[in-house]
Amino acid sequence: MDAGTLLNDNERLAGLGLDELKQLVGLVEYDPSADPFPVSGWDALVWIVGNAVQTVHYLQSAFGMELVAYSGPETGNRDHHAYVLRSGAARFVIKGAYDPASPLADHHRAHRDGIVDIALAVP
Repeated sequence: MDAGTLLNDNERLAGLGLDELKQLVGLVEYDPSADPFPVSGWDALVWIVGNAVQTVHYLQSAFGMELVAYSGPETGNRDHHAYVLRSGAARFVIKGAYDPASPLADHHRAHRDGIVDIALAVP
């Protein structure tokens, strides 16, 4: 088995070899043509937090994540801030309410900081 033909782009981006991936996630053979919902990987984890600016700063400082996109009041989004951070193949979308009356603020008041969506990569 050649690692170059088995690994997808995100797996290569993670910098892990075939044996390391097998050990980490247990690679198995399967037929994608028979799969009704072929998931090819993770796209992103979407977080809702109380203070998006502080959370992004922490993730950048502590884990070296790179800011690749931003949406907020400066870009015409009057409801919330949204930051996309990347580290290797991992992508986090950090959202925080800008307006206290927004649905994001309501969700945060009810559930506190946490993952609200898991975006999967599909063909």
